[in-house]
Formats: sequence, structure tokens, C-alpha cells
Amino acid sequence: MEHAARFALGFIIPFDRPPNNHCAAAALAVQFLTILKRQLGRRSHSPQANQRSIASHINLTPDGERQDVDTSNAFIGKTTTPTPEEVTTALAETNEIWKMLLEWFAEQGVAEQEWKSFSIKYGWSLRLKLKKRTIVHLSPCSGCFRAAFILGDKAVAAARKSDLARDVIKLLDEATRYAEGTGIRLVVKQKKDLAAIRKLAEIKLAN
Repeated sequence: MEHAARFALGFIIPFDRPPNNHCAAAALAVQFLTILKRQLGRRSHSPQANQRSIASHINLTPDGERQDVDTSNAFIGKTTTPTPEEVTTALAETNEIWKMLLEWFAEQGVAEQEWKSFSIKYGWSLRLKLKKRTIVHLSPCSGCFRAAFILGDKAVAAARKSDLARDVIKLLDEATRYAEGTGIRLVVKQKKDLAAIRKLAEIKLAN
């Protein structure tokens, strides 16, 4: 559950083996800082090199536009649940798209909403749930938002056979598989981006 929660909130460094003591945690922190320094150095000297360095940690808009996973959660550092006003401000022009998606989910029976933060370092995401089952995690960013799904094996198989865009299928094929399922995360910037989100939701609900 911890790995899937980190994924849904947009955390970019995978923990295949969580540290079980302070020394391991310290070593992991040093490793993270080393990677960060290298990426910052590449960014300042070569944008192309930096893009390659983060190629394995990407978001994808449903129309095939790849995004850095550093599309930051709008509420990093916030200790309290975001208010509707704060969400509206963060989403800016995509606020109406956010509302449209919430309304669509409610029509499918996915009406329960729960704000969740794994850590203040990663921000907040809105879980949309059907009874006790989380269907999607929605994470507000600045002027856009992310939709993250954790799909079981049957849902992944159904998605591959569906009419989803090839880029989305490719992202699914390359996605990390957690104990809870396979994680896929899409960025929503425009109304047309909602089609893939709805399709993935329908597949998850059916499987």
C-alpha cells in the first residue's frame, strides 16, 4: 500500500526495498541527493540530457504529450486538507474540467470523496471511492491535475484490448507493478484529456 500511495501522489523515486534501519535510511538519503545534484547539473548544461535522465519517470497526457513527473502537487508542505477555494485557485483554468470529471464519476456511483496526504512532502490527493474501493486518485497541480489509477491484472488486460490511445497503452506496458496492481498516471490539461480517464475508470469499475 505504501508504494501505491507514493505513486498516486507523484513521488518519483521508487523504493523497491524500504530501509529497515537508520543507516539504510541515511544511505538512501545520500543516494537521493546525489541523483538530484546530477539532474540539476544536467538541467543547467543540457536540457536534452536532463530529459533523458528522467525518461523513466514521466506522466503522459492522454493525447500522447509526455510530461515530467515533476509537475508538482499544488499542496506540497500543506498540513491541512485543501479547501474548495484553494483547489479552485490551484487548478485555475482547469477547475471546470476537474468539476466535470467529479460529476461524471458521481454519475457512475463513485461519489465518495476523501482527501489523503501520504506526507506533507508529497502534497494531497483526492480519492474517489465506490464503497471502500478507491477508483482513482486526483492530484491538483498548478493549472492542471493528475489522475492516477492502480489497476489489477484483469483491468490491465482489458485496457490493452481497449481502444485507448497507443501512447496510453505503451505507458501502461512500461508502468511499475505494485503489490496492489499496476500504476498509471495521466496529466489532465484540456477537456479532451478526460476521454482516457473515463475509459480507464470504466475498465477499473468493470474489473
